[in-house]
Amino acid sequence: MTDQRVHIPVLDANGKLDPGVLPAQATGGGAQCVTWAFAGDLAVRSGVLLWESPPAPIKVTRLGITVGTLGGASGQVVAALSVNTASYATVGLDRSTRRAGVSVTGPTITAGALLTVDITAVTTGGVPADAVVQVWWEYV
Repeated sequence: MTDQRVHIPVLDANGKLDPGVLPAQATGGGAQCVTWAFAGDLAVRSGVLLWESPPAPIKVTRLGITVGTLGGASGQVVAALSVNTASYATVGLDRSTRRAGVSVTGPTITAGALLTVDITAVTTGGVPADAVVQVWWEYV
């Protein structure tokens, strides 16, 4: 049996993710977050984890990724967000960076849309492991 524990990396002493991956409005103003966890060695994964948006329009404000194990000096991981199978945003980690985030200014997402986070690229130099991808959003 394989180890099924999920490692959530880069937590501070209060159990919160590093502020480097959080949007500025995360402490108020209606910011919400959906988190996808990819445990173990990372590989390209498509359509594995879905989330249905709430029954009201939303906008995505930030996409962030954090990895527990970089996998070497030349490792790279790219995560992509799709909405109803259409590409929406991507974020990537390169070399010695454990976390990254990008602001997103895409179109409004309709109620009940299916959001998918995929790992679209993993380059070697050692295998990166234990990723957490966060999609920050708020109601329109």
